[in-house]
Amino acid sequence: MAASRMGDETTAKMEGMIALGCLRGIEATGDGTREQPFVVCYTADEYDLMMSKDKEAKGQMLVDEGGKPYDVMRFEDGSEMWFDISRPYSVMQRRKET
Repeated sequence: MAASRMGDETTAKMEGMIALGCLRGIEATGDGTREQPFVVCYTADEYDLMMSKDKEAKGQMLVDEGGKPYDVMRFEDGSEMWFDISRPYSVMQRRKET
């Protein structure tokens, strides 16, 4: 949060509220399980959400189920967090084709 480092607390609070709203939006898309993965628009969304939950991935894998791409993050405690990465994956695929 650049505003906070610059001492602009009003803007920092606004940035914090926007970030929290974005995280809540992602959380509203699922619960991070295989059955109800979180839907993300950007890879960074995955890391922002994990950071907000004090989780650090110890492993990551790309899984294709029914033609749909998922990013699966594995944690030291054995738990997983699933992300539907259809949108960012399709953008990446289109870029590879050009």
